[in-house]
Amino acid sequence: MKTPTLQNKTVEYTLEAGEFPWEIAPGKTIQAWGFNQQVPGPVIRANAGDTVVVRVTNALSEPTMVYWHGICLPATMDGTDLTQKPIAPGESFEYRFEVPQAGTFWYHSHANETVQMERGMYGAIVVNENSELQLD
Repeated sequence: MKTPTLQNKTVEYTLEAGEFPWEIAPGKTIQAWGFNQQVPGPVIRANAGDTVVVRVTNALSEPTMVYWHGICLPATMDGTDLTQKPIAPGESFEYRFEVPQAGTFWYHSHANETVQMERGMYGAIVVNENSELQLD
């Protein structure tokens, strides 16, 4: 019996990199940096073969970019300063790529990363298989 394949689609997300107060314990608030005012950032979900479009706006006081850790994708969408100009404060950038393989991956800042990641600039991306589960 052949496993039915799901139709590939385009999934779209909007991320805003910014600073916000984050209560890490009762009565203890710090200034976090994150995506969409949360740590970790929103979970991005897709199926293998889908096209993922992520529009990132930088509301930080310094440049940033997003690296898609562990996903095989074109260098121009990789989010490193070797292939991408950092997203300046007040600017936006659109990442667009097909996710070729299923798995659980993560995205994170790849600009001043020891500061930006430690303050909360990361999130998960979950890519499911592009077929229906066979259950018995």
